[in-house]
Amino acid sequence: MKNLLRKILGIIYPERCVFCDKILSAKEKYLCDECIHKFKFIKDRTCIRCGRVLHSRYETLCHECASGNFVFDEAFAPFKYTGEVKNSILNLKYKGRAQNAGFYAKCIWKYGKERITNWNPDIIIAVPIHYSRLATRGYNQAELIARKLSEVSGIPLEKNVIARTKKTQAQKKLGKFERHENMKSAFSFVYGDTLPERILIIDDIFTTGATVDAISGILKDNGAKKVYVICAALS
Repeated sequence: MKNLLRKILGIIYPERCVFCDKILSAKEKYLCDECIHKFKFIKDRTCIRCGRVLHSRYETLCHECASGNFVFDEAFAPFKYTGEVKNSILNLKYKGRAQNAGFYAKCIWKYGKERITNWNPDIIIAVPIHYSRLATRGYNQAELIARKLSEVSGIPLEKNVIARTKKTQAQKKLGKFERHENMKSAFSFVYGDTLPERILIIDDIFTTGATVDAISGILKDNGAKKVYVICAALS
């Protein structure tokens, strides 16, 4: 019965290539045979704190992390926010391609399994979106990625930890300073229990880090000892 239901759903809602949106054959998963050659993890040297690509082989920290500006402890992303990756995340975010979340969760695990295991987070949380955006999109793309990552990693997903209490301007329209100002008072702590010590935050895109850092500050103010961040792509 379950196999029959899958076949029916596959006809009505066929799986599409994450990168080019072409309908996949039964043998293809997430990427078509043409796009699988466009699949590239970040292989450059990266900042050991935030995961940004470094421009010198002598650096271990980027300029911002060397200045000690971030509250979170470590972060990384498997991809750069360019080309097919950028388009597929935009499709996930704005065009209903929810299946793309599974692709990014599996890539995060493949790329960063050892690091995540060393971090040993107690729970995963997703960056929340405002209820008005949730009503428009029908889902929170960061939560979809977080849920799939929880499935492949075995780390529990906790949904009711941080709430988005203010509808902010879209971050993509703002500069660095404005992004940090935009996040002030945007979130509130709603967890009704003792907060675990090690928390992993999931988001779709890391640009300045303002969003995840604002959440990290709230978590640490409420008892978290270590806060880690993973995003699908680094802008």
